[in-house]
Amino acid sequence: MIISNWSNESGFFSMFFFFVNQYIYASKNNLNLKINSENWLFKSEKGWEDYFINIDINNNQDTQIIECEWKKILENFPLFEYKNILDKIWIYNQKTKDLIQNKKKEFNLEDKTYASIFIRRGDKLVDEANIINSHVYLDFLLELNPNYKLVYLQTDDYNCYLDLINYIDTKKLDIKILSNCRKEYQGGMVIFDFHKNNILNKNVLKENNLYLENNIKSFQNTKPINLMKGNEMYDHIIEMIIGIDIVLNSKLVVADFSSGVANFIKLKHKTPENVWAIQNKSNYINYDNIICPSYKLLSLDFFLQIK
Repeated sequence: MIISNWSNESGFFSMFFFFVNQYIYASKNNLNLKINSENWLFKSEKGWEDYFINIDINNNQDTQIIECEWKKILENFPLFEYKNILDKIWIYNQKTKDLIQNKKKEFNLEDKTYASIFIRRGDKLVDEANIINSHVYLDFLLELNPNYKLVYLQTDDYNCYLDLINYIDTKKLDIKILSNCRKEYQGGMVIFDFHKNNILNKNVLKENNLYLENNIKSFQNTKPINLMKGNEMYDHIIEMIIGIDIVLNSKLVVADFSSGVANFIKLKHKTPENVWAIQNKSNYINYDNIICPSYKLLSLDFFLQIK
């Protein structure tokens, strides 16, 4: 049996893809697998089952126990194996299903054709990624297909929504923007309190310093995710899951590939060829690449081989 021990040391999708590696290994070797999410950073009450169904593997009576820490790679697999296994892992529980459906009704997205934009800021601007103007995403989306009139924005930075609304008004575009981002998140969210301290102390990438400084009040008043507990944690994670599901069901996605969220969107989307990387305007990846999608900025490497 493989016991996958989740911790409080990493972002959601970084840890998730290390677990996917362990799940693939267990499936291929006919081993039992159990998630131990007792110490998981994003636990609200139960852990994984706060948001998803139990996916433990119970195939046989194997007695060997393999303890796996959250970043343990058991075997190297090609990307297509990660992609092909996701539908067996990413399965919502009934409460999550209901909340997703309610949000889609609220946004009137049922049976609608729409595109999506994904922008991740917050702690990514501290030391991992330079800021990209919001309108650049929309311009590229319209370059790919100018016929979309409805665009969903998944972001942790409410300024992105405000910027796009203003841009659409200025350019007199016939486009409606929807977003589930909270108004108080201006500048984005941070996972750990040390990210917040770096922003407050201006210990960030030079290119992002002015933007983060202009939103310093928001960061002062926003609690880092690692300090959230109970319902507060649940609300934050379920909002993320709902937004990601809306993106996954859109026809076209222009994404910011500075985080593991975009890796997941690319691999889980029904038509991944319609998910584009804004950084180099490519949608092609080699699924035979042997690499785990958890690693920092990995998605940018996905797109180096262009058709």
